[in-house]
Amino acid sequence: MNISQLEYYVAAVTEGSFARAAHRQYVTTQAISRAVRELESEFGVSLMVREGRGVRPTSLGLLFCDQAKLILGECGVLKSIASLEKNVDRTPRDISLAVSTAECRGSLYPKRLLRSDRNPGLNLRIVFGLNACCRNLLQEGFVKIAVIIGASCKDNSLKYSYITSIEPQFAVSFENPLAMKRGLSAKNLNDMRVALPLDTGSLAYFKRWLSAFDSEVSFESVGLNAEEHKSFLEKGGVVMVLGNDHSVLPSVNHLVLPQTGKTRLRLPVYACANREFDSVSFNMVCNLLRGVANKAG
Repeated sequence: MNISQLEYYVAAVTEGSFARAAHRQYVTTQAISRAVRELESEFGVSLMVREGRGVRPTSLGLLFCDQAKLILGECGVLKSIASLEKNVDRTPRDISLAVSTAECRGSLYPKRLLRSDRNPGLNLRIVFGLNACCRNLLQEGFVKIAVIIGASCKDNSLKYSYITSIEPQFAVSFENPLAMKRGLSAKNLNDMRVALPLDTGSLAYFKRWLSAFDSEVSFESVGLNAEEHKSFLEKGGVVMVLGNDHSVLPSVNHLVLPQTGKTRLRLPVYACANREFDSVSFNMVCNLLRGVANKAG
């Protein structure tokens, strides 16, 4: 597997045709077809179905496409990091951020990740809220940039830039049979009740990940307080959490399990700003966030 194969596969899924994908990538149709065959041969699965002159991805192919986009996005991050050092002195020194978090379910971009040793003079004013709250703060002018997760339905009035991706984990009570496992896969979550750490921004990605394994999950809304989380977990529920901080879900007797298996759920993280916000400043701050996230691992 190589980057070109992933680019060709994503183009084929997006265009629904090898010919249009070839035109988009400035290569031959045979090159697109060969890349797809090689990927299918390497992983031993069917990724695309041929229909007349067009093609469509299988359910597993859709999931593969999502992950391929994340990998390609990470490659773009590496290129951006290279320009971080030369731009750092020109980065705006006074920036207000709205960062998506779910309080006791973990923060996607904790304050410690936003402290940059390279920019001791950078003044970052940070507020926290769910995706919708962060967007509202941005659109009403209270902050300059919002950092959100899983933006499957992007607002055309905003401009977006991919920052990184995160691999969520799952919290269960010690009495839950899943607690006996070292980690969870999509199949382990079949017939489970799951509370997501964010709003609908992460729901579409989660559903697509589950559908590739024919797992049926019911999603429930749980108040963002320890008492409701405790009750939910004690009744056999599962809570998705962000990061590997085991101090989330305070006062709740729980175990945090990582994902297992080759196909894991990863959620993209984006920075967004109003379209009239200075593009140079926006790109510089995005590069800074990418560099700090990469440094934090």
